[in-house]
Amino acid sequence: MTLMMRFEIKMTVLKTFAATFVLMLAGQAAQAVEIPWFVLGKGSGDLGLSVAGAPSPFESKGGSFPGGRYRGDEGIVISQSFDPLAGGGTFSGSYTFVNRRGHKLVTTFGDTSNGAQAVATYQAIPVGNDLFRILFIAEFNPVVGASTGNFSSVSGGSLTMYALSEPIPLFVDPNTGFTVPFSFDWFGEGQLEFDD
Repeated sequence: MTLMMRFEIKMTVLKTFAATFVLMLAGQAAQAVEIPWFVLGKGSGDLGLSVAGAPSPFESKGGSFPGGRYRGDEGIVISQSFDPLAGGGTFSGSYTFVNRRGHKLVTTFGDTSNGAQAVATYQAIPVGNDLFRILFIAEFNPVVGASTGNFSSVSGGSLTMYALSEPIPLFVDPNTGFTVPFSFDWFGEGQLEFDD
């Protein structure tokens, strides 16, 4: 085998390797990148929770990864069902995380049309002295194409959020269908997907 033939064989192998590597990178570029998503914070529902299904606004602030410190004052909860004997029900809604730079991560929760496995649930838990804490469990999912800044390339994801209210009396105003106003702590974990 001549030196020229060896050179041509090596070049063919290198070209094949390079083409394979480029195709591999192109395939990875088309895939979504999945990263952990964590949220911790506090908030309040200044009108309480409407068990009758009226929009119940809430706000919160805290820390998250990715995104760092966040706030949000456009949260909406809508009760889908309420069982007065069990002291609980189901709900869905929306919330926008806004980081310190003003970048927005727009999400829904308990919305099966946006990727949630099921509607969210809430349950009153007795803590003594005729007071109750309300435990909310919801799957949050980003609204693809609606977020901005660092979140504009979000292509999917899911976070399970747990929120626990302060102790409150289990009273629903018969005229408005709202509970008393309350504050809450929440935390959640899951995954966010970004287009690479």
